[in-house]
Amino acid sequence: MSTMSAFMDQDIKTPKPSGTAKLDATTEAAYAIIDKRVLDRESKTAKLSALRLEKDAVERAANASKSATKLKRKKADPVA
Repeated sequence: MSTMSAFMDQDIKTPKPSGTAKLDATTEAAYAIIDKRVLDRESKTAKLSALRLEKDAVERAANASKSATKLKRKKADPVA
């Protein structure tokens, strides 16, 4: 390796980012994390809401069939 190329390798340095560039990068990373958490929370809420609606519909159907069975029994039973 020649002394000229060794000198050039030492002389070439990457510029250091400025303080505002570091702050901007940190801010962008923080907003990305916040946005991801908001999307995750909204997704989870929607999923739980759908499951709750499905469960309520199943319970209503079960209660309706029980009520219909009780009415049929009352009509059929002259003692009650």
